[in-house]
Amino acid sequence: MKWLSYICICLVLAPYANAQTQARNDWTMLQRLNKDDKVAIQLKTGEKLKGEFSAATDMDLTISVHSSKRKLNRNDVKKVQRVTGDSVGITTLKGTAVGAATGATVGAAAGEDCPKPNSGLCLSRPLLATVGAIVFAIPGAAVGLVIGLHRHHRELIYEAV
Repeated sequence: MKWLSYICICLVLAPYANAQTQARNDWTMLQRLNKDDKVAIQLKTGEKLKGEFSAATDMDLTISVHSSKRKLNRNDVKKVQRVTGDSVGITTLKGTAVGAATGATVGAAAGEDCPKPNSGLCLSRPLLATVGAIVFAIPGAAVGLVIGLHRHHRELIYEAV
C-alpha cells in the first residue's frame, strides 16, 4: 500500500517537474499556443496588455485586443503568460447571484402571509425575500471571489533574458 502512495505523489508532481525544465526564454514556445488562448503580455516599457493569441513568427507576436489586431515586435516583449480559468470578476458575479437567489428563497420560505397591510408586525414573504437576497449576496460574492482567485492561473510561456 505504501508503494501506491509513492506512485500517486510522483504522478501529481510530474507535470510540475516537467514545467520547470522547459526554457522560459525560448521564443518558439509561443508557437505552441492555440489561436484564441488568453494571454497577458508585459512589454519592456512596462506596458501590460491582455488579449487573445493570434500568431507568432520568429520576429513578432500578434494578439487580438478588443477585436483589433496588434502586432508586437519580439524585441519589445518582456514576458508572455497564458491565462486560464474564469476571470475573478465573473466568478464573483456568479457567487453574488447564487447567494442572492439562495437568500431570496430562504427569506420567502420563512416569511408570513400577512392578512391585512395594517394588521401589526408581520414579516411578509416579499420583505424577507429582499432582506435574504441582500444578506446572502455578500457571502456569495466572497465565495465567488475566492473561487476565482484559485481557478485563475497564469502560466509563464516566455520571458526575455
